Amino acid sequence: MLCSYGRFPDETPKDAAKARGDRHNPPLPGIYPELWLEVLSRERISDLFRTLPGLAGHWTTVQNEINSTHKAAFFVLNGATTQLGRTIYRAIANAIINAADDAGFDFPLQTLVFAPDVARLKIHRTNGHLEVESRP
Repeated sequence: MLCSYGRFPDETPKDAAKARGDRHNPPLPGIYPELWLEVLSRERISDLFRTLPGLAGHWTTVQNEINSTHKAAFFVLNGATTQLGRTIYRAIANAIINAADDAGFDFPLQTLVFAPDVARLKIHRTNGHLEVESRP
């Protein structure tokens, strides 16, 4: 149940603010998976393709965020990726592809690993053309 300052009635305003997160304090994916996706998209994926020199570091940060989902029951249950996990991973891939399509520079092959039973995102941009080799 939602309330005026948070997602749940027993949340304090401080808890709600922390849950909304920012780039250096994102919400926990195992507690707020949809909110985690929103913050990841707004704060991290939007920065991926700002500059070619910054791409590697930003890509690693996004990979680390995805790695943080591997122990969350919303994403993985009994060793298999849940439907919610697959949906969120696809949304991440789509957001990255959209951001990459708007990149003002070419970049080499980038691979993002989601989970063992989910296809990897593999993309590169050559001569201004975005190539998506695989996606979840």
